[in-house]
Amino acid sequence: MHHHVLIFLDYHMHNQFLHNLDDNHLNLWTNDFLSFLCYI
Repeated sequence: MHHHVLIFLDYHMHNQFLHNLDDNHLNLWTNDFLSFLCYI
C-alpha cells in the first residue's frame, strides 16, 4: 500500500507539472487520483 502511495505521488507530481498547476488544483488532484486508481 505504501509503495502505491509513493508511486501515486510520482504520478501526480508528473501530471501536475504537465497541467501547470491552475486554479483547479484540488479538482485536478482528485481526477489524477481517480485516474491513478485505474492505472495501478
